[in-house]
Amino acid sequence: MQNKNAEKEFFDNASSISPWVTFNKKGQRSIFKLFKVSVKPKDNESIIDMGCGTGEFSNELSKYNLKVTGIDISNKSIEICKDKYGEKINFEVKDIENTSIKENSIDIIFLGGILHHFPDRSKVFKEAHRILKKEGRIFAFDPNHYNFIIWIYRELLGIKTQKTENEVLIKAEDIHKELKQAGFSEIKCESTANITFDIRYFKKLVPFPLYYGVYLYNTIERIVNFIKPLREKYGSFVITFAKK
Repeated sequence: MQNKNAEKEFFDNASSISPWVTFNKKGQRSIFKLFKVSVKPKDNESIIDMGCGTGEFSNELSKYNLKVTGIDISNKSIEICKDKYGEKINFEVKDIENTSIKENSIDIIFLGGILHHFPDRSKVFKEAHRILKKEGRIFAFDPNHYNFIIWIYRELLGIKTQKTENEVLIKAEDIHKELKQAGFSEIKCESTANITFDIRYFKKLVPFPLYYGVYLYNTIERIVNFIKPLREKYGSFVITFAKK
């Protein structure tokens, strides 16, 4: 089970310091290119950004002419979202395992780096399936268990300063199985690369001058992206798509 108090406390504190920016512009473009190709969003479709954090992804989603709602368990994060983007996007404090959103009412669910915050994701997928319309789609991305660098950082070194006790690295085969059990079809889960990080994120992780390692990491990401067998197994992030 997810320790929800740990999530609230961590992101309330993190958001009070600075917005939670993870990827640079190139990294974001890579993510949303995959989103557009797999989801094929249509004008005026409804989308829920589950675990929206400080709203950066919600803002990007609004550029597709979608009806965007961002939800997050962190009160502080939602306050920041409303201050920055509240004029054009609806934001609410909600638990994504129990949203109280009407069933069969949403076209798309976006989970940006959220699934790895749940040791057990069955309730997340069950709730997503409940609120999606027939033919509704789900899109997610999360750090890959099989990526050597990410595994060393999170598992071997056990660095705790920028993650909660709930976090686990994702295996594509596990996500595929869990989505199938929740009733989804047309499931596709595979790793990808070229999702590059913002130096501001690395500055939260490690001290000077180690945070300049972001440039080496991003270079490795781009190289792996050109080698298909490496990319599809050992890429940094697992990309998930499924349809109800």
